[in-house]
Amino acid sequence: MRFLLCIFLGLSLSALAQETPESLAQRAARSYQAIPHQYSRFQAETSGLDATTTEQLRQYYMLLDAAVVTRVEAMQGLERRRSDAFATYDNRQAQIVLQLQMLGRNSRLSGVVQETLAALADQKAFFEEWSAQPGPKSVAGHPKVTSASNHLKQAYTRLQKVLGKASENTQKCNFDVHCALDFI
Repeated sequence: MRFLLCIFLGLSLSALAQETPESLAQRAARSYQAIPHQYSRFQAETSGLDATTTEQLRQYYMLLDAAVVTRVEAMQGLERRRSDAFATYDNRQAQIVLQLQMLGRNSRLSGVVQETLAALADQKAFFEEWSAQPGPKSVAGHPKVTSASNHLKQAYTRLQKVLGKASENTQKCNFDVHCALDFI
């Protein structure tokens, strides 16, 4: 079952991004640069964790990188008042959410995933409001942005406990991906 889930997640994520994981990493790096925030790519082979946790982290970080790309592109689209910006965001984010839900089932990351899903729901509500009322928005003071930020901080803290004495790269990746997904 775990093998099939891994295959499904890998194929679905590639279909989501319509590209290979390598090109998703390149888009993620560009999105992190646009924020700007440092991008640390997860190095599974040096994670310092057991194989199951390492694979779950690989999937989690790849999904969060896709979420960062989706968020950055949505913000750019809404700032440029593109009429399809929210619909594009919503479609991509729905696929990411579905895959995160699947990853969170029977996983050491279930609590982390739940906090991440709550953050993504708050971000979606913010983008939905923005798309309904186009124009400049104050991001930092918005209640949904603040709530999403708090959920991402909780996800980061929970994952730190799972990581324990993981490699420096794994710790850095955890910090960078949660910070990049956060608006604040």
